[in-house]
Amino acid sequence: MLYKKYRKMKKASLTAEAAMVLPLVLISVIVVLSVCFFVHNRAWLTAAACESALCGSMEGEKGEEAAEAAAASRGETLVSEPLIGAGYPEMSVSVSNEIVVEYQLSVRAYGTGYLLSSSPVGKAFLLKASERLRSHLAETETGE
Repeated sequence: MLYKKYRKMKKASLTAEAAMVLPLVLISVIVVLSVCFFVHNRAWLTAAACESALCGSMEGEKGEEAAEAAAASRGETLVSEPLIGAGYPEMSVSVSNEIVVEYQLSVRAYGTGYLLSSSPVGKAFLLKASERLRSHLAETETGE
């Protein structure tokens, strides 16, 4: 009789412990997954920003406006689909001696009130092959 009572209490305590621990485990798993999605999205946006900047830099011979348009077009093409758990990031392109592509990403972590934000940047110098070749030829002619 005492054994049956002890066995019943043991089952009830296991249920109570599971009711306390299971929500903590679930929240931990969800937070870890949201951080993994955030890191994946940040890596993807960094690669997209670098690729967009390189694409724009190859148009440097045609002028800064053409370089900016090429980088913006490539950047929008690369991030045409929403990111996992984040939606669509904002993109900005600026051109001076180098072309800079920057994405803005802000995501709320699931199950918490924390805001994760990132600003991946890609930079590349404008390729102006004709100017570089002329300056290189001028240097070699004067150096000889």
